[in-house]
Amino acid sequence: MPAALCSRSFLQGESPGAELESNWLPAPSEFFYVVMRLYLPRAEALDGRWVPPPIEALS
Repeated sequence: MPAALCSRSFLQGESPGAELESNWLPAPSEFFYVVMRLYLPRAEALDGRWVPPPIEALS
């Protein structure tokens, strides 16, 4: 995917730092799940040809 179309979000309990907080979604330290809501999804999302990118756990 072109870099201009990429975004990175941080789902974690502690701040990733002031420069990254605009993409920070505070999350609990225990188990949690993520839900993606698509507004006006394209046909690809509805019929399964498009899937969201995996969530990558970082150490």
